[in-house]
Amino acid sequence: MFKIHNAIVKPIQIQEQHNKWSGGVVFPNNMPEIFRHRRSNINLDQEKIFRHQRGGSLEQEIVYLDQFIEVNEKNNLGSDNSDTHQIDSSKTYHGTYIYGGPFHPHFGHALTESIHRLWAFDISIHDGIVFTISQPPNTSLAEYTFPLWFTQILEIIGIPLAKCVLVTNNHCIFENLIIPEPGSELTLGQKKWYFSYLEKLQHRIFELTNNLRKDQPQRLF
Repeated sequence: MFKIHNAIVKPIQIQEQHNKWSGGVVFPNNMPEIFRHRRSNINLDQEKIFRHQRGGSLEQEIVYLDQFIEVNEKNNLGSDNSDTHQIDSSKTYHGTYIYGGPFHPHFGHALTESIHRLWAFDISIHDGIVFTISQPPNTSLAEYTFPLWFTQILEIIGIPLAKCVLVTNNHCIFENLIIPEPGSELTLGQKKWYFSYLEKLQHRIFELTNNLRKDQPQRLF
Protein backbone atom coordinates (compact mmCIF):
# COMPACT_ATOMS: atom_id res chain seq x y z
CA MET A 1 0.00 0.00 0.00
CA PHE A 2 1.13 3.55 -0.76
CA LYS A 3 0.33 6.39 1.65
CA ILE A 4 -0.08 10.04 0.60
CA HIS A 5 -0.15 12.82 3.21
CA ASN A 6 -2.53 15.72 2.50
CA ALA A 7 -3.70 14.02 -0.67
CA ILE A 8 -5.71 16.01 -3.21
CA VAL A 9 -8.54 14.13 -4.90
CA LYS A 10 -10.43 15.53 -7.88
CA PRO A 11 -13.68 14.59 -9.59
CA ILE A 12 -13.11 12.49 -12.70
CA GLN A 13 -13.88 13.82 -16.15
CA ILE A 14 -14.14 11.33 -19.00
CA GLN A 15 -12.09 12.63 -21.93
CA GLU A 16 -13.61 10.61 -24.74
CA GLN A 17 -11.49 12.21 -27.44
CA HIS A 18 -8.37 10.83 -25.72
CA ASN A 19 -10.04 7.62 -24.53
CA LYS A 20 -8.74 8.51 -21.06
CA TRP A 21 -10.00 9.95 -17.81
CA SER A 22 -8.65 12.99 -16.01
CA GLY A 23 -8.77 13.75 -12.32
CA GLY A 24 -8.78 11.35 -9.42
CA VAL A 25 -5.96 11.27 -6.89
CA VAL A 26 -2.98 13.56 -7.45
CA PHE A 27 -0.36 10.84 -7.72
CA PRO A 28 3.23 11.80 -6.82
CA ASN A 29 5.91 11.05 -9.39
CA ASN A 30 7.59 8.46 -7.16
CA MET A 31 4.45 6.35 -6.83
CA PRO A 32 5.09 2.78 -8.08
CA GLU A 33 3.04 1.82 -11.11
CA ILE A 34 1.25 -1.08 -9.39
CA PHE A 35 -0.76 1.44 -7.34
CA ARG A 36 -1.82 3.57 -10.32
CA HIS A 37 -4.84 3.23 -12.60
CA ARG A 38 -3.57 1.14 -15.49
CA ARG A 39 -4.86 -0.41 -18.67
CA SER A 40 -3.05 -2.50 -21.24
CA ASN A 41 -1.82 -1.21 -24.59
CA ILE A 42 -3.62 -3.96 -26.52
CA ASN A 43 -7.24 -4.40 -27.54
CA LEU A 44 -9.47 -7.37 -26.79
CA ASP A 45 -8.84 -9.07 -30.16
CA GLN A 46 -5.07 -8.90 -29.60
CA GLU A 47 -5.58 -10.20 -26.08
CA LYS A 48 -7.32 -13.34 -27.38
CA ILE A 49 -4.48 -13.97 -29.82
CA PHE A 50 -1.80 -13.54 -27.16
CA ARG A 51 -3.64 -15.79 -24.72
CA HIS A 52 -3.99 -18.50 -27.36
CA GLN A 53 -0.33 -18.28 -28.38
CA ARG A 54 1.01 -18.19 -24.83
CA GLY A 55 -1.24 -20.74 -23.18
CA GLY A 56 -3.35 -18.14 -21.40
CA SER A 57 -0.47 -15.97 -20.16
CA LEU A 58 -0.26 -12.28 -21.03
CA GLU A 59 2.40 -11.09 -18.62
CA GLN A 60 5.25 -11.15 -21.14
CA GLU A 61 3.30 -9.57 -23.98
CA ILE A 62 1.56 -6.44 -22.76
CA VAL A 63 2.65 -3.02 -21.58
CA TYR A 64 0.56 -1.23 -18.99
CA LEU A 65 -0.08 2.47 -19.41
CA ASP A 66 -1.54 5.06 -17.05
CA GLN A 67 -5.25 5.36 -17.71
CA PHE A 68 -5.42 8.91 -16.42
CA ILE A 69 -4.15 11.93 -18.33
CA GLU A 70 -3.17 13.68 -15.10
CA VAL A 71 -0.88 11.55 -13.01
CA ASN A 72 1.29 13.91 -11.02
CA GLU A 73 1.07 17.12 -9.05
CA LYS A 74 2.45 19.33 -11.83
CA ASN A 75 -0.22 18.24 -14.30
CA ASN A 76 -3.09 18.06 -11.86
CA LEU A 77 -2.54 21.50 -10.34
CA GLY A 78 -1.11 23.35 -13.33
CA SER A 79 -2.76 26.57 -14.47
CA ASP A 80 -3.58 24.98 -17.83
CA ASN A 81 -6.13 22.55 -16.43
CA SER A 82 -6.83 23.28 -12.78
CA ASP A 83 -7.33 26.32 -10.59
CA THR A 84 -6.18 26.21 -6.99
CA HIS A 85 -9.32 28.05 -5.89
CA GLN A 86 -11.28 24.91 -6.77
CA ILE A 87 -9.76 23.18 -3.76
CA ASP A 88 -12.46 23.49 -1.14
CA SER A 89 -10.75 23.85 2.24
CA SER A 90 -14.06 23.03 3.92
CA LYS A 91 -13.77 19.57 2.38
CA THR A 92 -10.66 18.57 4.28
CA TYR A 93 -11.00 15.14 5.83
CA HIS A 94 -8.86 14.44 8.87
CA GLY A 95 -7.85 10.91 9.66
CA THR A 96 -6.87 7.95 7.49
CA TYR A 97 -8.82 6.90 4.42
CA ILE A 98 -8.60 4.15 1.83
CA TYR A 99 -8.83 5.06 -1.85
CA GLY A 100 -11.49 2.84 -3.41
CA GLY A 101 -10.93 4.10 -6.94
CA PRO A 102 -13.08 5.67 -9.63
CA PHE A 103 -16.77 4.87 -9.73
CA HIS A 104 -18.52 4.64 -13.09
CA PRO A 105 -22.27 3.85 -13.01
CA HIS A 106 -21.81 1.21 -15.71
CA PHE A 107 -22.06 -2.22 -14.04
CA GLY A 108 -19.05 -3.68 -15.87
CA HIS A 109 -16.82 -0.69 -15.13
CA ALA A 110 -17.76 -0.83 -11.46
CA LEU A 111 -16.94 -4.54 -11.18
CA THR A 112 -13.57 -4.16 -12.90
CA GLU A 113 -12.39 -0.80 -11.54
CA SER A 114 -14.28 0.15 -8.38
CA ILE A 115 -14.07 -2.80 -5.98
CA HIS A 116 -10.61 -4.33 -6.23
CA ARG A 117 -8.91 -2.00 -3.74
CA LEU A 118 -11.56 -2.50 -1.07
CA TRP A 119 -9.80 -5.57 0.35
CA ALA A 120 -7.57 -3.17 2.32
CA PHE A 121 -10.36 -1.46 4.26
CA ASP A 122 -10.46 -2.16 7.99
CA ILE A 123 -13.34 -0.45 9.76
CA SER A 124 -11.45 -0.53 13.07
CA ILE A 125 -8.53 1.59 11.82
CA HIS A 126 -9.72 3.48 8.72
CA ASP A 127 -12.10 6.43 8.78
CA GLY A 128 -13.64 5.80 5.38
CA ILE A 129 -13.30 4.89 1.71
CA VAL A 130 -12.92 7.49 -1.04
CA PHE A 131 -14.56 7.09 -4.44
CA THR A 132 -14.13 9.56 -7.29
CA ILE A 133 -17.28 9.77 -9.39
CA SER A 134 -16.80 9.60 -13.17
CA GLN A 135 -18.63 12.29 -15.09
CA PRO A 136 -19.07 13.22 -18.77
CA PRO A 137 -17.04 16.25 -19.99
CA ASN A 138 -18.13 19.71 -18.81
CA THR A 139 -20.51 18.45 -16.15
CA SER A 140 -20.51 18.60 -12.37
CA LEU A 141 -22.52 16.89 -9.67
CA ALA A 142 -23.37 18.57 -6.39
CA GLU A 143 -24.47 15.23 -4.93
CA TYR A 144 -24.43 11.62 -5.99
CA THR A 145 -26.09 8.44 -4.79
CA PHE A 146 -24.80 4.97 -5.60
CA PRO A 147 -27.20 2.73 -7.55
CA LEU A 148 -28.85 0.05 -5.43
CA TRP A 149 -26.82 -2.79 -6.94
CA PHE A 150 -23.56 -1.14 -5.84
CA THR A 151 -24.76 -0.61 -2.28
CA GLN A 152 -25.61 -4.32 -2.26
CA ILE A 153 -22.05 -5.10 -3.40
CA LEU A 154 -20.69 -2.96 -0.56
CA GLU A 155 -22.93 -4.84 1.87
CA ILE A 156 -21.49 -8.15 0.68
CA ILE A 157 -17.96 -6.83 1.17
CA GLY A 158 -18.94 -5.56 4.61
CA ILE A 159 -18.56 -1.83 4.00
CA PRO A 160 -21.19 0.53 5.50
CA LEU A 161 -22.47 3.13 3.06
CA ALA A 162 -21.89 5.78 5.75
CA LYS A 163 -18.14 5.12 5.47
CA CYS A 164 -18.05 6.09 1.77
CA VAL A 165 -16.83 9.56 0.75
CA LEU A 166 -17.86 10.52 -2.79
CA VAL A 167 -15.82 13.19 -4.59
CA THR A 168 -18.30 14.75 -7.01
CA ASN A 169 -17.57 18.43 -7.49
CA ASN A 170 -14.73 20.42 -5.90
CA HIS A 171 -11.36 18.96 -5.03
CA CYS A 172 -11.05 17.42 -1.59
CA ILE A 173 -8.06 17.02 0.73
CA PHE A 174 -7.45 13.93 2.85
CA GLU A 175 -4.98 14.08 5.72
CA ASN A 176 -3.83 10.52 5.07
CA LEU A 177 -4.90 8.60 1.98
CA ILE A 178 -3.80 5.00 1.48
CA ILE A 179 -3.69 3.70 -2.10
CA PRO A 180 -3.96 -0.11 -2.07
CA GLU A 181 -2.71 -2.26 -4.90
CA PRO A 182 -5.78 -3.44 -6.86
CA GLY A 183 -6.29 -7.18 -6.60
CA SER A 184 -7.38 -7.28 -10.23
CA GLU A 185 -6.65 -5.09 -13.25
CA LEU A 186 -8.17 -5.01 -16.71
CA THR A 187 -6.65 -7.66 -19.00
CA LEU A 188 -4.15 -8.73 -16.34
CA GLY A 189 -6.93 -10.31 -14.30
CA GLN A 190 -6.72 -11.42 -10.68
CA LYS A 191 -3.41 -11.52 -8.88
CA LYS A 192 -2.45 -14.68 -7.03
CA TRP A 193 -2.51 -13.11 -3.58
CA TYR A 194 -6.09 -11.89 -4.25
CA PHE A 195 -7.69 -15.32 -4.65
CA SER A 196 -8.01 -15.98 -0.91
CA TYR A 197 -9.93 -12.71 -0.48
CA LEU A 198 -12.28 -13.61 -3.35
CA GLU A 199 -12.90 -17.01 -1.80
CA LYS A 200 -13.98 -15.34 1.45
CA LEU A 201 -16.41 -13.16 -0.52
CA GLN A 202 -17.76 -16.23 -2.27
CA HIS A 203 -18.51 -17.84 1.09
CA ARG A 204 -20.24 -14.66 2.26
CA ILE A 205 -22.39 -14.53 -0.89
CA PHE A 206 -23.32 -18.16 -0.29
CA GLU A 207 -24.40 -17.34 3.26
CA LEU A 208 -26.38 -14.24 2.28
CA THR A 209 -28.29 -16.11 -0.44
CA ASN A 210 -29.02 -19.19 1.65
CA ASN A 211 -32.69 -18.29 2.19
CA LEU A 212 -33.15 -17.54 -1.51
CA ARG A 213 -31.89 -20.98 -2.42
CA LYS A 214 -34.17 -22.63 0.14
CA ASP A 215 -37.22 -21.10 -1.54
CA GLN A 216 -36.29 -22.45 -4.97
CA PRO A 217 -37.75 -25.75 -6.21
CA GLN A 218 -35.30 -28.64 -6.34
CA ARG A 219 -33.80 -29.28 -9.75
CA LEU A 220 -34.34 -32.69 -11.30
CA PHE A 221 -31.32 -32.42 -13.61
